[in-house]
Amino acid sequence: MRDDRTCRRLFGKTLTSLAITPFIVGVMQPIWTARTAAQTTDYTCTRIIGYSETQNWFDVFMTNVKDPAQWELVWVSGGAARYWADPNYVGWTTAPTSPCSQNADAPDRVVMDITRDEYQTDPAVFQTDIQNVIATIRQKLPSAQTIVLEPAVGGPASGWCPQSATGSQNDTVRASFNHSGINEAIDRVLNGATGVARGPDPALSDCSGYGDLTGHLTTGGAAAVGATLATWFNQRDGTAIGAGGGGPATFTFVDIPANHVLIGQYPAQVADWGSGDWWVSGPWGGFTTNSVSFAASGATSATIVFTNPYILTQLDAYNGASSASTVTVSCPSNAVDSTVSVTLPAGALVPSIRTNWTQPCGTAVIGSSNGWWVNFDNLVLH
Repeated sequence: MRDDRTCRRLFGKTLTSLAITPFIVGVMQPIWTARTAAQTTDYTCTRIIGYSETQNWFDVFMTNVKDPAQWELVWVSGGAARYWADPNYVGWTTAPTSPCSQNADAPDRVVMDITRDEYQTDPAVFQTDIQNVIATIRQKLPSAQTIVLEPAVGGPASGWCPQSATGSQNDTVRASFNHSGINEAIDRVLNGATGVARGPDPALSDCSGYGDLTGHLTTGGAAAVGATLATWFNQRDGTAIGAGGGGPATFTFVDIPANHVLIGQYPAQVADWGSGDWWVSGPWGGFTTNSVSFAASGATSATIVFTNPYILTQLDAYNGASSASTVTVSCPSNAVDSTVSVTLPAGALVPSIRTNWTQPCGTAVIGSSNGWWVNFDNLVLH
């Protein structure tokens, strides 16, 4: 039985963020894996904004990221998002660490590392912090095309470190305590937002990576987080997935937290999944890793809007229902290529459903007569 789908049938989309699972440092994989090297995201300078935990992992990040000359850090000890939301905050006059070789004062991308300097359980508080800091970033850095949001480093499986026997905050690492609430707030902010994207969701594989109850990282924890975050961006930046740019690139969904609605752009400047039409599922049936399905029980189709037209060449589909399902893949704006229609028997996994399209598509429509009981994975773009 599929746990998340059973819960959604009972409670609907109110469970959007109750089970956010971060990827674990050391085992993270990309949502999409590209096999070419041409440039599509061409940021000249990315500024990371954060606090002392951010500074902990930054040096290792810079030794692993592809082009460190295009990255810089501005951090302030105790620099929670609510303080960065103040245009008069000291951070806005702090010089960057390792400034970009180009446009250091006018970065075209900002990575905002979200934290709060208190224990907090209400995602609405984090949501307000994030919305306010986005407005201030746009005011202070109008050059930024994209604002990427990432939470403070979490504990294993979003758990508290150390696990309190009494449920008290006093012996719990604050970063691990707040992590899930920040993640939920990011999802809420992304719903309908433009120019804002979800970034990496760092988590330690072991609580020993924290050095204190605030969430500062040990040398080992900082090394693991820094290397993993660099890998996350390396697998997304400067990678060709455009029509005619070679290819292919495959959406595998494995670094998105399972069991939540996929909202907005992911990856940034590649594909827009809408404001609540798609659901990220954990391993289920024929799929041993994450996949996607429709978020609503009555939905029989959903769209993917590509920021640049790509050719969707193939995808995998699994039918978890007790009856056959008709799966369709179409591109309404493409008058040349035909709609693909395939029948999936009950319980069947059909890999590599090919579209045989020859023309780029701006918006792909994927349908299933069995609704959310059919999952999709490994969407290949050229």
